Amino acid sequence: MLQEEFRWFAAGVDAIGLLAEEAVFVCQQAAQPLCNNNGRKLRIARFSGAYCSALSGTHVHALRPQTGTNPVLTVDWQDTLAIGRLVNTGTVSWRRQVGIGGDNAGTRAVATVPVGSDLKALATGLRKKSNFGSKRSMTVLSGDPVSGVPAAYLHRFDDVVTLTSKRDVDVSGRGNLRINAITPYGALIDALPFGQPALPLMRALTAHDLETVEALGADKMLEADVAQLSRVCTSGADYGVLLRHALDELAEARS
Repeated sequence: MLQEEFRWFAAGVDAIGLLAEEAVFVCQQAAQPLCNNNGRKLRIARFSGAYCSALSGTHVHALRPQTGTNPVLTVDWQDTLAIGRLVNTGTVSWRRQVGIGGDNAGTRAVATVPVGSDLKALATGLRKKSNFGSKRSMTVLSGDPVSGVPAAYLHRFDDVVTLTSKRDVDVSGRGNLRINAITPYGALIDALPFGQPALPLMRALTAHDLETVEALGADKMLEADVAQLSRVCTSGADYGVLLRHALDELAEARS
């Protein structure tokens, strides 16, 4: 976050606090608070550690687990900042700060761009050259290396763009529901946040067993929480898509 934008973020937190009936948690790394604790609904919660510690699903699970009658809403820091700017200036901002990196990036950069920006144009000049001087083949992901997907334009909630040359990125298969065999191995042990065992959930999602999916607590997860499964599982399944289908059907059954 740029220094001059901290005031907009704090104003956004205050505005959200006016709308919320219960506590508002500002989740951040172990550093100086991003805004002042006003002593009312605001709580500062610090998280650190591996990839999962940055996921909103991890924060919700640790601070206020949701239930069918008590939903929990999450707002990312850039939308919070935009809310603060809106209530103070009356101006809607459609711009986002994105970090650009990856194994195929010659240099890392931060850019402020509109939502929906052309990712290939954004990556121009940052692409790493091969040992022979020519530019290497590249896949551009909207998102981080774990949850990002190949895309031509910046997705609505992404604040990272990844330039990669890794061959394990499936450009055409993300979102494909065609599934091969699941092979258990060590990388699956820590692939889910908050200590959730991976294999039972993977099998329930691929079998479309909604009762087991709900019993395992997947109705409290988001697509980002299972993104690591899609990267390490041998089946080629997109667990984010499978989870979203299950969540939609569970919500429809409850309504």
